[in-house]
Amino acid sequence: MDKLPYVNQDSDNQNGDDAKGSTDNHQLVEGPDSIMDQKAHGTCVGPVQDPLKFDVKHSLAEKISCFTRRKAFKSMKKSTQKTLGIIAAVSTTLLCAVLIYVAYQKMDKLPYVNQDSDNQNGDDAKGSTDNHQLVEGPDSIMDQKAHGTCVGPVQDPLKFDVKHSLAEKISCFTRRYAERSGYWKSTSFKEDITKIYNENGRVPFYDSVTGKLLFNAPVGRTLDQFIEETTRHGWPSFRDNEVEWKNVRVLHDGETVSLDGTHLGHNLPDFSGNRYCIDLVSVSGYPKE
Repeated sequence: MDKLPYVNQDSDNQNGDDAKGSTDNHQLVEGPDSIMDQKAHGTCVGPVQDPLKFDVKHSLAEKISCFTRRKAFKSMKKSTQKTLGIIAAVSTTLLCAVLIYVAYQKMDKLPYVNQDSDNQNGDDAKGSTDNHQLVEGPDSIMDQKAHGTCVGPVQDPLKFDVKHSLAEKISCFTRRYAERSGYWKSTSFKEDITKIYNENGRVPFYDSVTGKLLFNAPVGRTLDQFIEETTRHGWPSFRDNEVEWKNVRVLHDGETVSLDGTHLGHNLPDFSGNRYCIDLVSVSGYPKE
């Protein structure tokens, strides 16, 4: 707004004769509030004309022109309000569509490494599972097994004081639902990973069912940055180089899982690349002996 072409007139000059610049140059000319002081007919010098053009309602013109300065929108006909609402909704939808399109265009350029459709172990994956690139897996990884989609029940106890029954449900018996946003704040997550990081310089996260290593963070950033991103998104958030790809796969719809069928979360890319939004209860296991 500071860069708009304002032509400011002196505070008490209503006619604009001393305005900074000509009133004929199609620039905004500012006026003082005193213009709207009470006069013979509200703020007007007299009543509105009768009749008026465009078949507008005379009583509404009186009210809007001379007796109100703030409530024009509420005085509009309901049909006009509805039309404006539809226009706003359509505009919002179009904007969302454009943003989604841009996001998908960016996703197409992300470093995907696609494995063969029926190879769950990744031996024939296009590229190494050690090069910190996304490794895609087949839906068959999540076929029903001995314990839901898992090879067995979750460990008991689990790390971080997470709730065992919630871990069972999220890890093995659901693929679409997640622990609530910010659930980790009700656990010992922050204190525990800070202690582990201070001792080892890295925090390993293990499968809550098998105890296999799934994530190792932070990599290429500080612990504070990892916690800040986790706080901002609501769930522990990992990047490509923090994933142990020999044990993790991403399905076609973004679902992120362990090779043994444990549901972990979803890949939700942003403008920094792939971001694996992971349920803490699914990565709270102890390491396999």
